[in-house]
Amino acid sequence: MRVEQTSGSFYRQFSLPDTADEDKVFAQSKHGVLEIIIPKSKQSKTRKIEIK
Repeated sequence: MRVEQTSGSFYRQFSLPDTADEDKVFAQSKHGVLEIIIPKSKQSKTRKIEIK
């Protein structure tokens, strides 16, 4: 969660993780609060690493 108080316009950018389902990202602004939902992709690849 991030709280910022500024006047005027501002710009924020961030990268999505590889596990994000880019087609289902949802954002809405309500009462001055920006909510962004980034669901995980069901096809996210899990990797097993053998420890020797």
